[in-house]
Amino acid sequence: MRAVRSGVAPRDFWADDALTDGLLDLWFDDGTHTSKYGSYLSALTFIGTLTGLAILTRFSKRSRKTA
Repeated sequence: MRAVRSGVAPRDFWADDALTDGLLDLWFDDGTHTSKYGSYLSALTFIGTLTGLAILTRFSKRSRKTA
């Protein structure tokens, strides 16, 4: 939901402008399967929950430059 709340992903897949609004689509065209972006977000969430690590900040390009 954070992706939707922050404006990165569309709130309503079935909205008239959902495919042309310029946001990442978390769902495939059929509306029932995840897109590659949705699958990636799901995997990051799963790994983060499983390990307790902040995956997005731990492995971002910015954090690698400072390490």
